[in-house]
Amino acid sequence: MHRQRILASTSFLLANSSEHRFLPTLIRHDGTFIAMIAVFALSNGYLTNILLIMAPRTVAQHEKQLASSTMAASLSVGMAAGSLLSLVLVQML
Repeated sequence: MHRQRILASTSFLLANSSEHRFLPTLIRHDGTFIAMIAVFALSNGYLTNILLIMAPRTVAQHEKQLASSTMAASLSVGMAAGSLLSLVLVQML
């Protein structure tokens, strides 16, 4: 699964979504790019929901609330870090 995410992220860089001079454009059709985004978004949403649902079920009864809070906080911090990183990466492009 990890390799698929890296491959998908790399293929987004090779799409024609923006003008860039240092990477080749291998994915030229907008429909292909939109399909890639849809698959990436749906799989990411599905995996996130499964993890958020299953985390409290895998810990002891007295740790369920802490596990849920930790998962929600981790998701929020990860999304914020990803947004900040994307701002930096877009400026580099």
